[in-house]
Amino acid sequence: TVVGYVTAGEGSDTLRLAGSGSFALGLLGNEGQYRDFETLFLGSEASYTATGNSNFAGHGTLDGQLNLNGSLASASLTMGNGASLSGNASLGSLTVNSGATVSPGNSIGTINVAGTVTFNAGSTYVVEANATSSDQIVAGTAAINGGTVVMSIADGPINVGQVYTIVSAQQTTTPDGQFTTLVAPEYLFIDPTLGKAGASVTVTLARNGTSFASFAETTNASMSRLS
Repeated sequence: TVVGYVTAGEGSDTLRLAGSGSFALGLLGNEGQYRDFETLFLGSEASYTATGNSNFAGHGTLDGQLNLNGSLASASLTMGNGASLSGNASLGSLTVNSGATVSPGNSIGTINVAGTVTFNAGSTYVVEANATSSDQIVAGTAAINGGTVVMSIADGPINVGQVYTIVSAQQTTTPDGQFTTLVAPEYLFIDPTLGKAGASVTVTLARNGTSFASFAETTNASMSRLS
């Protein structure tokens, strides 16, 4: 247990969270218990739930697991191989590198990024959806350089033509950029399809070319063979 302030010295100083547990973000920052640190580091062995708000304006390096339900709105966060980020969070910027996974919310939820959200090749974006809404990242700028979207849709009715905005951005530095792969449930008459709407990234439940009539004919033929 630490009693009193922990103030970093001159140069570049790192606050490292090791092991597992919970962390109150209000403890970090110029007005918190841990002051004047330039970097927040969670190693590959770390697994934390963080809540509250912090005015920390440095850089975060995430190689472990972080469930963030709070605000680091002035901080940048870079995710390395094996890292995972979940929760309803606010960040200054977010970079998701190869081997890292982002899953907004604790069910369906949102991660807000004031600056740029970057998905690089080999990254994974896990999206949960229901009939009308989905996880979302809302950012000032999107930079999509590849990666995989893994989408699950809750059991129940779905809407043909439903458009989910999974990354909502005001502008983009990669106008031709897109996730490389979409892994989604398979439906007989619907193909989930990646798309773009300006700077934003969408998934549409698009009607495919399978006709209802052909399915009925196939079913009737199969029943005839059984009779």
